[in-house]
Amino acid sequence: MQNRPSIEELRIELNDLELIDEFAEGSYKTVYRVNVNSRIEALKVLYVPEIKGDDNLVQQENYIKRINREFKLLESLQSPYVVKLGSIKQRTIKLSNRKYLIYSEELVGGNPLDKMISEKYIPTMKEAAQLLFCGLDVIKEIWTYKTIHRDIKPGNIMFTGNKTRPYVILDFGIAFIIGDTLLTLVGNTPCTPAYIAPEMLKSGFRDNIDFRVDMFSLGVTAYEFTSGVHPFIKDNQYNTFKSIAEDNAKPLTELREDLPHEFCLLIDQLLKKKSSLRPNINILINKMKDFL
Repeated sequence: MQNRPSIEELRIELNDLELIDEFAEGSYKTVYRVNVNSRIEALKVLYVPEIKGDDNLVQQENYIKRINREFKLLESLQSPYVVKLGSIKQRTIKLSNRKYLIYSEELVGGNPLDKMISEKYIPTMKEAAQLLFCGLDVIKEIWTYKTIHRDIKPGNIMFTGNKTRPYVILDFGIAFIIGDTLLTLVGNTPCTPAYIAPEMLKSGFRDNIDFRVDMFSLGVTAYEFTSGVHPFIKDNQYNTFKSIAEDNAKPLTELREDLPHEFCLLIDQLLKKKSSLRPNINILINKMKDFL
């Protein structure tokens, strides 16, 4: 994380908490294990970036609004496949004249999908179907709040191995509310390039997107997890975007001949360039039940 505080600084500032160690890091966020009343939770520490120029305070305020939005959304969601908020309520702290936001979430045990993919793990059909079922359940619920996740990818999904909660979707930090003011910081990409839906590559996309962008991202994730091969990624971002916009993925059944053709075809259909050609989410959820 940019301008990451030391764990010693945090322990002094947060002397009412028992910080254990750091276990994850992003561009603006570091995550620590923290003991809260004998329960281990994930403490998120987010740097509030300073933007050069006269609009620094406005940009910082927008960033805080974005995190507030994530917090409120997580409070509202009922799906068991969404990470739950922890005991530490959101607040702002200052360290070395830098501003940070902190709050906690449950510490989800298991393996992130990106790690499993890098280790060449080959899921069973049931595990792949569970991934789609859990992901679609989350996408459907957040859309009831006219919100899209915008960053569904292997690194944001945890495989728990739990029969009742096999996958958990993490990190709603760039979730986008349809019709809301754009809150993404200047210079930040509102997605992960390799998992972006083709309609988000078009100018003025914010007026023409819905939950089906998340379905595309979930489809790319499921295809990659199931086959071990990313359907579109190339040697650079431009060529990856071009492939997402123009290329058809190799039929999944050619990479997983052991899986039912119908199941592979459903994943292929999630990768359609036109959102209107992707499967109906309710029908797809019901179909996934047949494969569980």
